Amino acid sequence: MKQSSSGPGTVTNNNNTFSLHSTNVLTLNTNGVKNKAAEIGSNAISEGCSVLLLQETLRTNEMWALQIPGYTVYDQVRSGEGVLGVAVAVRKNLVSMGLTESNKFVQWAQTLLAGCPWIFGSVYFPGGSKANRKESLLAVGKSCKDVCRNFPNTRIVLGGDFNCDAVSLAQLLRNRNVGLRITPKQG
Repeated sequence: MKQSSSGPGTVTNNNNTFSLHSTNVLTLNTNGVKNKAAEIGSNAISEGCSVLLLQETLRTNEMWALQIPGYTVYDQVRSGEGVLGVAVAVRKNLVSMGLTESNKFVQWAQTLLAGCPWIFGSVYFPGGSKANRKESLLAVGKSCKDVCRNFPNTRIVLGGDFNCDAVSLAQLLRNRNVGLRITPKQG
C-alpha cells in the first residue's frame, strides 16, 4: 500500500486559502481493500485521522458494502478498465454526507470540522491509455467545477492517486480550468 498523510496544511479553492489546523487527512492507495478494512480503520483511528481518501479499492457492485470500523464510507465501485474504485471515509463522530457530484473517478463527501463545512474528494486517474486518462480528466474536471459552483463558500480538498507528478497535475488542473490549484502539503 502506498500512503501519505497531511497534518496541518492549507488548501486552496477559488483563490482562498484555508487552514486544516490539526485535522489529519490520510490518502491511501489500498490496491484492494477487502481484507484490509479493519486494519485501515484501526490504524487511521490510532493516528487520529478524521478523513480517509482511498483509491483502488477494487470493490464491485457484486461484492460486500465497504465498511471501515469507526468511519462512515462513501464510495464509487470498480466499473471497467481503469476504474478501480475510490472512497471517502469520515469519522463517525462527524456529521457527513456523500455528494451527487461524484462519478466513477472521484467520490466527494462533505463534513463539518470545527463548525466549518469542508468537502473532501478522493480521485483516481488511471495510468495507461490516453483515452482512459482523458475520460477521467474530463469527468473529474466537470465534477470539480460542479462542486465549486454548488458549494462556493466551502473549503475543498481533493486528494488521491493522480498517476502523474505535481507539475503535470498542475498543468492538467490549469488546462481544465476547474478552480483548484495545488498547495504543497505541510506536516
